[in-house]
Amino acid sequence: MGQSKFRPPVIANSGAVEGAGVKKNYLVIDTIRFIAMCSIVWGHCNLGCEQRVFHNIDDIFIQSVILQLGKIGTIIFFLISGFLMESKIDSYTPLSFLKLRLRSTIIPWFVVVLLFGLLNLSNDASLKTALAQHHYKEALNINFIILRTAIFYFAYWFIIVYLISAVLLIALKKHLNKAWLGLSLALITAFYCVNLHYGWVSAYHTKAFLGYAFFMWLGIIISKNYTRFIAFLENTSWGYFILAFAISFIFACREGINLSKIGCADPYASIRITNIFNSLLAFACLFKLGKINLINKLDPRKTVYGIYLLHNMVIYGITELYHSFFSNYNINPSISNLLVAEIIAFIFVLSVTYLITILLLGKRRQLVIT
Repeated sequence: MGQSKFRPPVIANSGAVEGAGVKKNYLVIDTIRFIAMCSIVWGHCNLGCEQRVFHNIDDIFIQSVILQLGKIGTIIFFLISGFLMESKIDSYTPLSFLKLRLRSTIIPWFVVVLLFGLLNLSNDASLKTALAQHHYKEALNINFIILRTAIFYFAYWFIIVYLISAVLLIALKKHLNKAWLGLSLALITAFYCVNLHYGWVSAYHTKAFLGYAFFMWLGIIISKNYTRFIAFLENTSWGYFILAFAISFIFACREGINLSKIGCADPYASIRITNIFNSLLAFACLFKLGKINLINKLDPRKTVYGIYLLHNMVIYGITELYHSFFSNYNINPSISNLLVAEIIAFIFVLSVTYLITILLLGKRRQLVIT
């Protein structure tokens, strides 16, 4: 039998390190993190597609496919975060972890959130009116609402939830291998899944602060049991994985459609139970596929966080242009036209944010998201 792609030879800078019986190849993780970020950018380029109401069953299904493709990457990122943290978690304390992430993660996030908030404020008509009428208390309230919106209703929520999840797991690191911890975190996640259907608390997935810790924990467990994980991937045929992924994808689309019908505030939330299974299977499929050299040449380890931080600002910048185009040229916002618009927006946003990230970083140390 030939050498497995999961067991690379020990070569300097190969990205492989010793694991428990199998060398961990982090070049595969680089490929996965870039693909996951593409999913996230795609999900934020829908430019109102999620709010459109279609009545034709074919249009509804295509809409659900478009939206579902943008929901797979979030859970994958939490899996990656846990996977990468496992080897160093014993050396961390909650405070040392936050100090380590301060310059590479927290400060860049804080600066971009402020810039994004200022960008929103500069175009807010109600703020301009309040200032003109010297209603400063109202102006402050508008500032607070816009900043809160920037954090909790755009992509920037991820870092807060990531830090909360990481600190929680570091604090409980002595219990990581205990079933009760995994079960407890799974039950918290399950609560948010069910809540989407009943609305006991806010249904927005961006407010599920403890709902994603389970996936980071699972990433740690996968890393700790890397040999078994790889054996499972190698011993399971592609046919089973593809069939399972396709079925889970269809179910995820169906749940999104059902949640839309009952008026859920966030019908395609990444924390849907069907999307969880779909995302886990996507992670397994990508890991089984292995590293993709063409993607790794884009240096995901260095550029992905920059893409994450900047893509919402670029999307915000083109939103008015996008709506003006449909309005000025009297173009029908059919599902086919929206799909074409999303593809164009995705290519543009991903390309621009990647190039800006490269220019900003130069030869400096990369920003860190996972």
